[in-house]
This record gives sequence, C-alpha cells and structure tokens, in this order.
Amino acid sequence: MRTHLEHLAAAALAATLATLTWSAPLHAQAEPATIPATLAHALLDPQFYSRTITKPSIVVGEAPAGFPADLVPPSMTVIGGMANGTRIVVIMRDSTQPPLGVYQRFLQARGFTAPPASNSGFGFASSGTPGNFLCRDSAMVTPTVVRDANNSPMLSVTYERRGGFGCLRPSYPAPVGQKPRLALPQLPPPPGATSNGGGGGTGGDEVHANASLTDSTRIAPALARYYAGLLAADGWSTGIPVGDARLAAVALDAKDSSGRAWTGGLMISSRGKVHTLTLRMTPTEAR
Repeated sequence: MRTHLEHLAAAALAATLATLTWSAPLHAQAEPATIPATLAHALLDPQFYSRTITKPSIVVGEAPAGFPADLVPPSMTVIGGMANGTRIVVIMRDSTQPPLGVYQRFLQARGFTAPPASNSGFGFASSGTPGNFLCRDSAMVTPTVVRDANNSPMLSVTYERRGGFGCLRPSYPAPVGQKPRLALPQLPPPPGATSNGGGGGTGGDEVHANASLTDSTRIAPALARYYAGLLAADGWSTGIPVGDARLAAVALDAKDSSGRAWTGGLMISSRGKVHTLTLRMTPTEAR
C-alpha cells in the first residue's frame, strides 16, 4: 500500500507535468504506471520544467534513452530519470560514500573538464571544480546533490548537448550604457568540505552568490575567516568575522574594473555540519 508521502509526491509531480505542453514521447521506453516517491521528490525541481518544452518522458530503474551508458559509475545505482527536449536528468545513489565528489572525479577521469573562468566571475565553486558543470566536446554534465525524504544524499545528473557552443561559464556583462559590475572571484570550498556551488546573479544595483556547504570540522566563524582570506587575496578589503556557531558574518569592500566602490558582506548560517553561504555586494552610491 502506498504511504501518504508517496501519494503526495506522486500527486505533486502529476500536477506539475499536467501544466506542460504535451507531444509525442521522446523515445520508445515505456512510461511507468507509478512513480516511486523517492524519484518523484528528486525530479520535482522547478528549474527543470518549461511550458515551451515538450512532454517529459519518465523512466524508473534505468536512465532515459540518450544518456551515455559510460556516465553511470559502477558504484552507483540508477533510480530513474526524465528526458525533456534536449535535456536528460538521471537520479543515482551511491550507498557507500557521498556521491558528488565521487562523480566529479569519475567525469574528470573520462576527459570532462571544468569551464574556464569568465571575466565577470561567478562566486562559490562546487567541490573539486571551478563551476557546477563539466564539459567534454559539446556535452555538458551538471551533477548536484538532492535528498530523499530521509535526508539521504542522492545524485541528480543533468546531461545536455550544446552543439558547437563548447564549454562556457555563465557570464553577466553589464548592458550597453550601464556601468561595469563587480566580478566575484572563484571561491573554492575549504579542504575536506563539499560544496554544491549554489548559484548567483546580478541586477542593476547588486551582485550576489550563494551555496550550500557540508563541513563537519568547521563552525561558521572559521568558514567566514576562510572565505575572507580568499577574497583578501583577490584584493578585497575584509572586516573581522563575527558571530557564533550558528551565524557568522564578515563585512566586505571591493572595486570593479572601473574603480567604482562596492560594499556588502558574507553571511554564513549553520545547522550542524550544513552551512548556507550568502555573499551580496552593492555599489556604495546605491546605499
């Protein structure tokens, strides 16, 4: 008998899929009669869906057609996945060790490389690479950690082919006529820690970056000191980190390529060994 959690997960996924534009299946794999709650939770990522993309094709217990077989490590079990247009997502689990670092090293051994840094900078880097994705020729693979209802880590692997675009990092140049924006330097995680790299962005009067870090040996003030040191090495001015084991912050000042001054800070919120990192900077004239 299905649990209440399974009913909720299946209903939520069905409701999400119902909003999409339906078309012919992407391949000949049979659609599953039911979707396990673990797979449904992992696939409920709003960034995956788009009303302009065709019907997603879901499979259970295997990777969708088009996902290269050599991108599944021997130590990992495939739970299922989804194909939508040119994007394929596969959910895997490694029962013996945290999956993200294992998978990144697995990709690197097969010729995948991290993207070159852009001039604009993007902030926090994922563990072992200067970005959240790795590339080989025109293939781009983005591994991230997702968690099941029991908070156990699984791996969500997004696979895309990008034609002749190659391996490029996200870039946020200032629109024509606007002042330059502050570039955030690449910020790798401390030794022994695991980071999913998070994300970032920019608006008219601010730049920001965020990430989730797993580190069982450091508390928030120690992490603030670590990242303040990286920023200071890149020419930023940093204050003295303050806070306790649950919350720490450090004030920051920097200048963009035109010499314009920016100010802001880094905040670290911690729950046990899981830490949320948030860096936000604004031009001084905007304050």
